[in-house]
Amino acid sequence: MLVFGCKDSVEMRLHYRETSAATPLSKTAVFTLYNNARQFNHITIDRSGTALEGLSSKTKYLSSTSTGNEAFMQYITGTMVKIRIPYIRNLLQTPGFVKITKAALFVKPVVGTYQGYYGLPDSLRLSETDKSNQLGYTDLTYSDGSTQYGAFTRDDLYEENTGYTYDLSTYLTQQIAITENNENGLLIVPPASSLLTSFDRAVLGGQGNTSGSIKMQLYYLSVQ
Repeated sequence: MLVFGCKDSVEMRLHYRETSAATPLSKTAVFTLYNNARQFNHITIDRSGTALEGLSSKTKYLSSTSTGNEAFMQYITGTMVKIRIPYIRNLLQTPGFVKITKAALFVKPVVGTYQGYYGLPDSLRLSETDKSNQLGYTDLTYSDGSTQYGAFTRDDLYEENTGYTYDLSTYLTQQIAITENNENGLLIVPPASSLLTSFDRAVLGGQGNTSGSIKMQLYYLSVQ
């Protein structure tokens, strides 16, 4: 993989000599990147021979069970991870169920996938979506309205506790009230400010992955 980029502050300097005068003069012309709207970006993707080889313009969704129990996030190359909790309404069948009191989501990257150049991003947000898998809906927030970017923990020694933590209490309370077929979900993506500028990536484990997985702790109130 080759990535080449320039900061907005980059400038090109052309040093030349003006010889029209009797005495040649040394001069410098400075060219700055002053109009970001005219910048050019080009990204070429080749997924041949990888777990994501099946992704295409026609097949836009792959289950982690078909990719070795791994899910891949690198938004700038067109890859996002979608988390679904389709059976949340089964809680309503619990005797005496009253309400969800707390739900915490733990997103753990697969061990061995974030060394060297492939470091993990410090922030990842959860963006609500529906069956269309489109980005641009509401981001998960805390009670004060601030966006959740995942309370990131890095375990450099054992790697057992590296991951992101989110509060799903409000989200699941909303989802459990939906009676029709629910294909909603949460997309794991970088902060909006870096969507088109960052090559950050993460490899997350599915339910059958023992080296890293996505887990949820859910607490509810029931009256017996």
